[in-house]
Amino acid sequence: MASELNEEDIPASAGPTSKPAEDEALSMATTTKSDTNTSAALICTFPASMKAELKRLLRAYHHCLVTRPVLTKALTSAVISALGDILASSGKGGRGRSGRRTLGFFLFGGLVTGPLCHYWYGLLEKKVRGLQGGKNVAMKVLLDKLLFTPPFLALTLFLLRLLESGRPGAAWRGMKQVYFPTLKTNLQVWTVAQAINFSYVSPAYRVLFGNLVALWWSFYLSRLGGGAGGRASSVVLMRKRY
Repeated sequence: MASELNEEDIPASAGPTSKPAEDEALSMATTTKSDTNTSAALICTFPASMKAELKRLLRAYHHCLVTRPVLTKALTSAVISALGDILASSGKGGRGRSGRRTLGFFLFGGLVTGPLCHYWYGLLEKKVRGLQGGKNVAMKVLLDKLLFTPPFLALTLFLLRLLESGRPGAAWRGMKQVYFPTLKTNLQVWTVAQAINFSYVSPAYRVLFGNLVALWWSFYLSRLGGGAGGRASSVVLMRKRY
């Protein structure tokens, strides 16, 4: 895993869709330059004292994504998952902090979300190469919503509750109670998010993009204190789509 470099792990230029690479080395050189330019544009608004350090960190992170894609995405998902739970459970309208629940989010993000989504996105890139432009994006979103979302959401709701409570029966009942309302909300919100993800985000960064959206979404639901499933399940409802 540390030495393998899959084609889907090499970021492609930002745009409506990624043209399949005919030569892996040429693709790496071209897309790495594109990602570097994009990163520079994103941090141009920061103070001068921060720019050099941010560029260094972005280069280091990109290097890890290319050389150790699964491990890097797993660790990123784990950290963002735990951070999302901490943010969503703090302050007014939150559930209150729970070390066991936060650990559950960390483990689920690192052991399930990061690796599984890495391979799923790679599979989509390989299977939908014959289509270009909007058709390519639409097919990826359709396959994602029909084949990946329903089982992954059920697994997410069940495992997070199991990691928190340690009781399989209670986790199963809890998952069934909120599954369909959560699936409906998921389709409404994440269809748009995934369309953006598949259109404009480099393949290597799609897991990161999904986690960042999930970070905001879990915090938003917790602050609402209600919605589909109620406040008590708001963190679990949509926290871990990707």
